[in-house]
Amino acid sequence: MDSLKRKRTQQRRDFTIAADALTKAIESKNIEVLDGAFSLLSEIADNMLTIESTIRDIWCESENFDEIAFQADQDKALEYRQRWLNLENRYKNLTKPSLYKVNSISSLRSTKPNMWFFA
Repeated sequence: MDSLKRKRTQQRRDFTIAADALTKAIESKNIEVLDGAFSLLSEIADNMLTIESTIRDIWCESENFDEIAFQADQDKALEYRQRWLNLENRYKNLTKPSLYKVNSISSLRSTKPNMWFFA
């Protein structure tokens, strides 16, 4: 399990770097780097969450289960998951079409004159 914890430590480090980059891109609305930063963070988060799940499973099956250490570990894992979900939501809200634009387009279509004339 020690090797998994080392991998997780590196994934958490990578996650923090990528999350900070995505946060800056979101705050500056820098479209050129926004999608790439999100894709990178998404990939890192997927890997990290997979490792977290594996560690949790191994820990729960261990004969020397330490409830206090386990809970502390899971609390930290939850912080990373929460940060990921918050950034994912911020990204999606920034990149999804706004309801105002959709309504404006719909109203323009409905007020367009009928182009069919009958003789």
